Amino acid sequence: GKSTRGEPYRCILAYIRMRLWSTRQFQERYYYHTRSVHKTGSAAELPKTTSPEDIPGLEQPSKHLDTLAAQATRAPPKPEIPIYTDSKEMLTLLKILHRSLHECGDGLIADGRLQDLMRRIKCFGMHLLTLDVRQESGRHLMAMDEICAHLDLGKFSSWGEEKKIKFCVQEIQSSRPLVPWNLKFSPETKEVLDTFRMISRTDPSSLGAYVISMATCASDVLVVELLQKEAGAKQPMRVAPLFETKQDLMNAASNLRRLLSIKWYRNRIDNKQEIMLGYSDSAKDAGRFASVWGLYKAQEQMCAVGREMGVKLTLFHGRGGTVGRGG
Repeated sequence: GKSTRGEPYRCILAYIRMRLWSTRQFQERYYYHTRSVHKTGSAAELPKTTSPEDIPGLEQPSKHLDTLAAQATRAPPKPEIPIYTDSKEMLTLLKILHRSLHECGDGLIADGRLQDLMRRIKCFGMHLLTLDVRQESGRHLMAMDEICAHLDLGKFSSWGEEKKIKFCVQEIQSSRPLVPWNLKFSPETKEVLDTFRMISRTDPSSLGAYVISMATCASDVLVVELLQKEAGAKQPMRVAPLFETKQDLMNAASNLRRLLSIKWYRNRIDNKQEIMLGYSDSAKDAGRFASVWGLYKAQEQMCAVGREMGVKLTLFHGRGGTVGRGG
């Protein structure tokens, strides 16, 4: 506006603020839309607002949120004021401000609150925290059973391990779609597939690892990779098998070796693999002492496999229970 023409820094910051308000407004609408559809199967219309000044209840955010919640929502229209989908564009502008301030002799200002803001954005992005997704391997097998049954391929869960691996790698590399998304699946399978579709629509920077609980074999990881590909995930989540039971811990190293011997998968992970270890379930399955010993041996053996095959392992300790927490 007129008041900022001779103030380029204020002008740029006002532009960033306007887009942040637009982003916040869009995200609120999208949240209430999805919540309304989930609860009622339908959604109502929201009043149109296009700028921070137009947002009802701007001075009283809680009142604004209550109004949105009361009206439910419809699918948010494309905002007239562009929103931020990631932090790169905003950081670029802030870096220009930072450099300009230094060139003008105002380095103390640049290295103060402005630099702190840039560091926070770089650390937390537009999402604050990353989200891991966790699902049991049996649910993935159930989904694959329904998909393969529809395609007259037999029962996936009854196949041998090598046949599962061959099928998954072949379908991952194929450009032909496998999953009939319009098929009426069971509620359990629908939930699994809906999760993968949501992953494909979510900013990859806000996602962490896809953890497979009760993982038992290499094909468990490949099934998740296949379903991510079928859902259209352009930047798939990294997949971390969770070995929990005594038997799974004993087989962890051999399963890891088999997984890392798959050429496609080695190229996919860039020689970096995350693995989660289950403490509470292994203790319930084998007893406290046997569990600790089994976890120790599994880690030693998997690290040896990683060194041998040139893969850097990240071990994520899923330690729960009162003893694990100091009780």
